[in-house]
Amino acid sequence: MTADKRQSARSTVHTVIDIMDLATDSVIGQLVNISEGGFMLRAHIELPVNRLYQLKMAYADAENRIIKMEFGAESLWGQEMADSGLFWYGFQIIDISDETIQRIQELTEMWES
Repeated sequence: MTADKRQSARSTVHTVIDIMDLATDSVIGQLVNISEGGFMLRAHIELPVNRLYQLKMAYADAENRIIKMEFGAESLWGQEMADSGLFWYGFQIIDISDETIQRIQELTEMWES
């Protein structure tokens, strides 16, 4: 079994959050879990792995304000879910602002409270 190389624990998503490709402005999948270093998403389409993406996502905070984030990520792996037409993908975040890191921390704290 391969050792987990994550530097921070991921928080499981408790709502539907779409991840969009900035280049095409299209949804590539829904967030499953996230940390400042990476995330996993569930997709209805097959995505290339070992590819760099510029991505964005938005969610409603505790006061119901829409919070938007943009970041760069590399797809590290992908796996088809047995006979479902869905795929799991793991991403490493490689380009992220301090502001976006703070927003991710706030988002995960909101789920944990």
